[in-house]
Amino acid sequence: MDYVAGVSWPRSGHHMLVRLLKLYFGSEFNYYNSYADDVPFDGVVPPPNKNNIHFSKSHDFNLDMPQLAGQKYLVQYRDFINSTVSNYELFVLHGGEDSPASFQTHASNEFSRYKRFMSKWVTTNFKGTGLLIEYNNFLENPQKILKQSVLFFKPDSAVNLKKIEQAIARVDGERVENAKLQTLKHTGVHEGRDVKSFRYYTPELFNILSRLSLSSETVNNSFQKLLSRNANQGNMLPFQTYETIEKLETFIRGSTEFKNLNSKGRS
Repeated sequence: MDYVAGVSWPRSGHHMLVRLLKLYFGSEFNYYNSYADDVPFDGVVPPPNKNNIHFSKSHDFNLDMPQLAGQKYLVQYRDFINSTVSNYELFVLHGGEDSPASFQTHASNEFSRYKRFMSKWVTTNFKGTGLLIEYNNFLENPQKILKQSVLFFKPDSAVNLKKIEQAIARVDGERVENAKLQTLKHTGVHEGRDVKSFRYYTPELFNILSRLSLSSETVNNSFQKLLSRNANQGNMLPFQTYETIEKLETFIRGSTEFKNLNSKGRS
């Protein structure tokens, strides 16, 4: 079985896939989670003193994970809104502030990281050198995705379709919500929850989230350049919906604050 470097956007089904692969391959399959084991490694080669590792986990938070020719990568990703809601629940579970303002700040910051992750691992030419799994596709056709994954780890194997079906039917699920973690025993692969049930959901807010384009850093850079200050955090998400930096800066130049600053400079 080949060693595959796993890289995933948070809350994109990484651990569900691991559980499925363990059910399919049994004791033959060895997994390494550097976050849980707290032993750093570069996420590409099997870690030192860890023999016979077949799959490892990295979120590539610092975007320093190398993309090496000849190395297999299994990349998992998910749409921004659903992954952000799910990751916010994990943030709250670990003691983060649970409030509408906290969620909005979290979503703003997440989008900046999301853009960088997607650019590096999904929307670039990298997609021709690994196996990419989108979370919704995974849920809609788990048989196809698990079969592809099995062959990615063990290319010369004959896929056992009965074992595929059994793993999908009996795999454990997980729910994180309202600062509680619940293991769902043998629920099988099932649909994710509707974000409309999220406690801070409003049509207006989630419409804004669906239109995000600029990172918070980009917004603040424009505000610093034109107004010598950062954008107000309470207005950050709407500012991030501007399609281009030029359109955002046109808006800033039309503001009373910008005009007052420039009139003072001319007086």
